[in-house]
Amino acid sequence: MVPAAEWDAIGAELLRERIVQAFPAELLGTAGELTEDARETEAMAIRTMASGRDWRGIPATELRYNRFMANWVSDAGFAALLPAYLFGSLAASESDLRAATVRDLTPYDDRTLDRLRRRKSRLDFARRTVVADWLAFVFSQEEHGMDALDFWSRDAQGS
Repeated sequence: MVPAAEWDAIGAELLRERIVQAFPAELLGTAGELTEDARETEAMAIRTMASGRDWRGIPATELRYNRFMANWVSDAGFAALLPAYLFGSLAASESDLRAATVRDLTPYDDRTLDRLRRRKSRLDFARRTVVADWLAFVFSQEEHGMDALDFWSRDAQGS
């Protein structure tokens, strides 16, 4: 974790602006569109947090509570919620949320690699680039996330 005094607040704010530009405000999908398994407690919590809301209106406290979202959301839900996690984790105090978001973006086995390829294909070039830039920023501040950075920047143009 980077001490708050060393956190690049200006760089984080510039990146927040790019996230807002790449992911315009829109209401998030319905419960059934956001999650894969309606019976799981974690999926229910994510649906409660996000259904029918603009991603920009979800506070970091709620994101932190639902920080391991990748296992519980659908591919559409991942694309819809990703900007909230990228944006919310850029506060210096949100190191746990950043670490969880890096984990959700990291292809650490064949199953997650396949899942991330599907999810990445749902994002246009500008959005994929913002994800890669977010990972590069986090890596420059905290030196973790290199596998994710490699995946998202290596093929930022597609697959």
